[in-house]
Amino acid sequence: MTLDEKLGELVLSSSGSYGNVNSGVARLCVPSLTLQDGPAGLAFGDTGVTQLPAPPGIAATFDTALARRYGQVEGSEAQRLRGSEAQRLGARASTSSKGRT
Repeated sequence: MTLDEKLGELVLSSSGSYGNVNSGVARLCVPSLTLQDGPAGLAFGDTGVTQLPAPPGIAATFDTALARRYGQVEGSEAQRLRGSEAQRLGARASTSSKGRT
C-alpha cells in the first residue's frame, strides 16, 4: 500500500447524516468502509430501543448464551424499526479473522 492509500484508510469523509467513509483501495480490492460513532445497539435517536452494554463486556464473560441473546435483541429491534433495510448499528467493526486480533 502506498502512503496515500494508507492515509486514505484513516481520513474520513462525511456520508449522509449518520456516518463517515474512508476511501478504500480499489487496486487492492479493499472496499471503502462506512464508520459511525455511537452506542451499542441501534442509534440515530431511535426511541424504544435497548441501550446494550459494550460488546467487549459481553465477550469478556465468555458466555455464548448471553452473546446470542444480545444479538437476538439487537436483530429484533433492527427488524422492527428498519424492516429489511440494512441494520444501522453503533460503532463496532470486527477486524479479527480466524482467531487473529
